[in-house]
Amino acid sequence: MNTLLKAQVSQWATSNEIELSCQAMIAAALNEIGPVNHPTTVNEMGQCLHLVQNIPVLHEHFSSIAAVSTDWYYIIENWEQISHTYTCDMRQFGSKRNRGQRTWELMQQLQAQSTAIMQF
Repeated sequence: MNTLLKAQVSQWATSNEIELSCQAMIAAALNEIGPVNHPTTVNEMGQCLHLVQNIPVLHEHFSSIAAVSTDWYYIIENWEQISHTYTCDMRQFGSKRNRGQRTWELMQQLQAQSTAIMQF
């Protein structure tokens, strides 16, 4: 399985710039040491969504990715909602200035939840 995943990641990586958050997803899925960064911008979140769209086998590794940090836990737990919100934002706003506003707001809510858990 990891061989197939590595091949798919390698193929995807040749045509895409890989943000640290995507690198963190890949490392966790491959059970390797890597960055723990979570997406902090709508663009980064979009790249993570595109990564999983293009390499669907990553869904099977969501529990490993969620274990990276509380931030990742909340992102993975709300993946479908984030994906839906992002898709709606891109359709509605396209390249306009406020593109991704609802996605950004959702990401901020999840960050607040994660921070609240860390402080507890």
